Amino acid sequence: MEKHECWGCEKTAMLERGDIAPERIIYNSEHTFAFDAPWEYSQERVSVQTKKHIPTIHDLTPEDNKIVLDLMEAIKAASQFLIDKKGGCEVLMNQGKFQNTKHIHIHICYGVYET
Repeated sequence: MEKHECWGCEKTAMLERGDIAPERIIYNSEHTFAFDAPWEYSQERVSVQTKKHIPTIHDLTPEDNKIVLDLMEAIKAASQFLIDKKGGCEVLMNQGKFQNTKHIHIHICYGVYET
């Protein structure tokens, strides 16, 4: 198994190897994907991320416009998944000192707990 320094790049590699169970994949396209990803801070979470390593939204360039549009489609699919399942969701994205993983990813959550 390849070792990646970046959590997001490792998840992309896992997806490409088929190491994420198909039933956990909510959305998958050329540029982005969303998968059911349990998280200690919420009852349910879908993680949405870019396949290309882009550390933050501040690193996006005009050449990434297709990725941004696709990212919105992935967010729509992930949020609809939780709306259908639970009736609602929160769309969260950490930046700056709150962003532990330096790879664009969005948390689509139901039942977020305060820390």
